This record gives sequence, C-alpha cells and structure tokens, in this order.
Amino acid sequence: MANPGKPYALKLITGSRRLGRPVATAALPLLQHTPAPPDWLLNAEAVREWHRLVPILMNCGLLNAASSVVLGHLCCVHGAICRTLSAGQQPRAAMVAQYRMMLNDFGLTPATARAAQRKGFTP
Repeated sequence: MANPGKPYALKLITGSRRLGRPVATAALPLLQHTPAPPDWLLNAEAVREWHRLVPILMNCGLLNAASSVVLGHLCCVHGAICRTLSAGQQPRAAMVAQYRMMLNDFGLTPATARAAQRKGFTP
C-alpha cells in the first residue's frame, strides 16, 4: 500500500510544508457534520473518545470520510487500552505504541502541540 503522506493541514501544524513545493495530497472533502461513531465501535470508552476527538479534529480541518475510519481504529485501540487497565493489567507495549502512532498521525501528541506553538498555528 502506498504511503499517502501527511494531510496538508497537518503539514502546516508541524511545519513540514515546504513553500514552493506542490502539495501531493488527495483533495478529500472535509466533513461538514459531526459523524456518528461507527456501528462496530462498541466499547463505551472508545465511543466516549470518538465524541471527544471528533470536534477537535473537525476544528483543525483534519477529518474527512477517509480519516474517520482511522479515527474509529484509534478509538478502538483506546478502548482496548482502557479495558486492559481497568482489569488491573498492563497493556501490551505494541498496543500502546500503535495508539501513540495513530495519535501522532492526527497531530494529537504533546510533541505536535509544541511544534504548532513554535509555528504560531492556532486552530
């Protein structure tokens, strides 16, 4: 599968958009209305995370029909981590790493927030 690259809005946040270089991203339309969580997202913590993240990502211009599927997966992993922790167990390192990578894909980590501050980005 080809690497589609970062969305243009995320390039602006992280400062990786180089001026004068054409943007090679698909022009997917942003969602105009708040989407409901997918039917397969059954964990209550995952659904809560969906409702928390959707407004944030819509305000930043990072949520379209394609990225909403990835957001569902991110919320599913979040729900699994919460379920594991509430059972008194530690989540597997691979699960936590996957969760952090998905957060990073949406620009939702502290490192991305610092980069956005340095670049003067305010959504």
